Amino acid sequence: MPKAYKQSNIQDKYHKFKRAFDSDSFAQMFLEASSPVSPNEVKKLLKVAEDSQYFDRFKAVEKSQLLDTMMKIDYQSYLPDDILTKVDRATMSATIEGREPLLDHRLIEYLARVPIAIKYKNKQPKYLARQILYQYIPPKLIDKPKVGFQVPLQEWLTHDLKYLLEKYLDTAKIDDEIFDKSEIERIKKSLYAGDVREVNKIWFILMYEMWKEKWFG
Repeated sequence: MPKAYKQSNIQDKYHKFKRAFDSDSFAQMFLEASSPVSPNEVKKLLKVAEDSQYFDRFKAVEKSQLLDTMMKIDYQSYLPDDILTKVDRATMSATIEGREPLLDHRLIEYLARVPIAIKYKNKQPKYLARQILYQYIPPKLIDKPKVGFQVPLQEWLTHDLKYLLEKYLDTAKIDDEIFDKSEIERIKKSLYAGDVREVNKIWFILMYEMWKEKWFG
């Protein structure tokens, strides 16, 4: 493929796209595309009820402009719960106070009123930001494909960090009031067999179990 169209982490993007493509509504499509693990797969793992208030945010997609609502949901959930959390941890670990000037409330309020036709123009996302940057930065640096910060989870969990899975995801230790033990055991076997689709699920469960042991003993 041409360099401009090459994608990073193609396997994860493929599985998200497939789940989104099989959705029966825009709300479900956005939820599947935004989630590293399908909500249906989460239900198989958990014995506790899901927090419906979180998923209610996605239902609003049906009532207004799709792109506007997608950006609103990202602003309310993905930004504070994921991106800004990571930035805060990374900066504070080096005793640095991070600041995000583009999140100034006056700028957010102004851009919320900008028509979608300007925010996404000529099939180009972040159109306004790009037009400003073109005045100061060479276009070849701006128009590069988006690259995430993926880590080799599958390699870690099946090699150097495998001992953590054996320690924390031993079915004798898993809380069966929260998790379905048989489903976790199935996921582990599938991961060891090379199924990359199971990586995110097993990683999230491992992080929960390690967190629980550290803070609750």
